[in-house]
Amino acid sequence: MGSMHAGKLGSSKRLRQLLRTLADRRWHTTLEIQSAINSCAVHSDISALRRNGIFINSRPQGKRWEYKLADSFNLVRCLEEHGISVEGFLNG
Repeated sequence: MGSMHAGKLGSSKRLRQLLRTLADRRWHTTLEIQSAINSCAVHSDISALRRNGIFINSRPQGKRWEYKLADSFNLVRCLEEHGISVEGFLNG
């Protein structure tokens, strides 16, 4: 069986949008994320960010899940590794 293909942070606008949504380090529900980035595959997008080295916390809240960025230092390091400037990331 093959391994899962994860989008690259440097070339995926959707993953960068998701990361910007999580950058405030607050908890976000799946529905909030779906609305913010127009994606029906939030769990897959979260998994792709994790495969790109981003640390994301998750927790169940009843029948739904919530996600938040775990570590701002990790975010900066991963952006640099993917050739994305912090200023460029913050400005969209």
